[in-house]
Amino acid sequence: MRPITLQRLDVFRAVYEQGSISAAARELKLTQPTVSKHLRDFESAIGITLFALDKGRLHPTVDGDALFVECRHIKDSLIRLEGRIDCLRHGSLRTLEVQVIAPLMHDCLPRAIKVARDEVPGLKLAIDVANAEEQFRAMRAGRIDLGLVAGPLPPLDFHVERLGTGRLLLLMPENHPLTQNKEITRTQAEAACGSIRLSTAGTIGGLVMENIGYSTPPDAAAMTIRSLNLAAGLSSHLNSAVVVDNFTADLAQLRGLATRPIVPEITFGIYAVSNPQTVRSKASEVLLRAIKQSLSKG
Repeated sequence: MRPITLQRLDVFRAVYEQGSISAAARELKLTQPTVSKHLRDFESAIGITLFALDKGRLHPTVDGDALFVECRHIKDSLIRLEGRIDCLRHGSLRTLEVQVIAPLMHDCLPRAIKVARDEVPGLKLAIDVANAEEQFRAMRAGRIDLGLVAGPLPPLDFHVERLGTGRLLLLMPENHPLTQNKEITRTQAEAACGSIRLSTAGTIGGLVMENIGYSTPPDAAAMTIRSLNLAAGLSSHLNSAVVVDNFTADLAQLRGLATRPIVPEITFGIYAVSNPQTVRSKASEVLLRAIKQSLSKG
C-alpha cells in the first residue's frame, strides 16, 4: 500500500486543524478508532512522528508543522474536486458545442433548451446554424459535440440517433386560391410552386424534387432559394406558394401566411449525429431528451 494516500493526508489535516482525534472524527464523519488507526498507519508508513501527547492533548511536532504547510489546502481542493465532479455528473461543467439546421432553430430547439435548462440550470451551450454538410465537416474536425440534421441521410461514420419526424407542407399567402382546400395534392403543390423553388442540394429541396417535382425547369424559376429562412418572406412579398417543412411553416404562420398538408404525406427524419469514439456527456443526453419531447409535441 502506498504510504501517502489522500485519506491519510486528510485525516492528518483534520487532526491538526481540530486539535483532537474526536473533533477530527466528527468533521470527517468517521469513528474515533478509525481516525486513530489512519493516523498511526500514516506515521508508521512515512517514519515520522506527527503528533506528541502532552497532558492528554495532541500537539503537532516540528515535522508535523512542516507537513501541514504542504497539505493545508487539501480540504479546499477536495471541495473543489467534488464540485467539479457534481458539475460533470449533471452536465454543466463544460460548454456543449451544437450545430443545428435552420428549421429547428426558431422554436423546436429553443423550446428544448428551456426544458434542458430547467433540469440542468448550469447547462452551457454554444449554438450555431449550419447545413448538414457543414455539420459533418465540423464533426470530423472535432469542433462540435452534437449535430442536428434532417434526413434521409447518406451513410455516415458518425453515431446517428433518430429524434423525431418532420413533414412537408404547402406555404402560401392567405389570399392564395389553394387556401380553399383542406389539403393539397402533390400535383397541385407542383403547379403552385413555379415562382419559388428550393435548391435541390438541401434535404427539403431534395425531398420536394423527389416526391413532388417542379413544373418549370431550374432556369425558368423566378427564384431558387438555398435557405428556408427566406421562404416566408418571399412567399409573402411575391404572393406565391412554396413547399417547406412543418417547422418553417409554424413560424411563417406568424406572418399571416397559410399552410396546408400535402397528400400523400411526405415525411423526413430529424437526427442527432455525434462522434462514435466519444461517450456522450450528461449535457448531450439531457438536451437530446428535451429535443425528442419538443418534436413529439410539435
